Amino acid sequence: AFECVVLITVILTIVNIVVDVDSEIGCEDDMLGCAPLWSTAMNYFLLGIYILDLLLHVFVQRWDLFRDRWNYLELTLVILGVAECVLTVTQTRLSEHIGIVRMLRLIRVVRIVRIFRPVPELHKLLAGFKSSVKTICWGLILLIALLVTWSLVTLELLKMRDVTDKLEDYCQEAFQSVFMTTMLLWQGLVAQD
Repeated sequence: AFECVVLITVILTIVNIVVDVDSEIGCEDDMLGCAPLWSTAMNYFLLGIYILDLLLHVFVQRWDLFRDRWNYLELTLVILGVAECVLTVTQTRLSEHIGIVRMLRLIRVVRIVRIFRPVPELHKLLAGFKSSVKTICWGLILLIALLVTWSLVTLELLKMRDVTDKLEDYCQEAFQSVFMTTMLLWQGLVAQD
């Protein structure tokens, strides 16, 4: 039953974040935002649920609370939520950077992973996802290393042939450094541009 409440809370959080982000696009008022009143009320309600959940964990687990790293996530979520509310209500100079705090609300979605622990199939799916992300990251590092290598080769060949002065403006800009050449190759490889 508790997992169902957490799942519903996470789904409501996702819906609320989608509504907030959609309403913020093209909004002129950075301080207060343009989110509907019900969305703001829903954000406070969900924050209240997160605070209640944390307080129940503190009451039940006492000092054992700090042994589980998920509780650190819960504590961080509550602190960020309260900080967002305080910055929104007080409208201080720091409120200009509230967009960063609002982006950190996305961390609330991570709570759904907690539901995956008791269900073996979902836990295996999550472990497979974690493993594939690790493989993708190593593949990305290898791809970047290869692109940098070919950028070095390209720049050395252009320098040997002494054609860098005869290139058009776009090419002179694209081949002015290893970074720019790597970006050009990245665009050609990934974006097909």
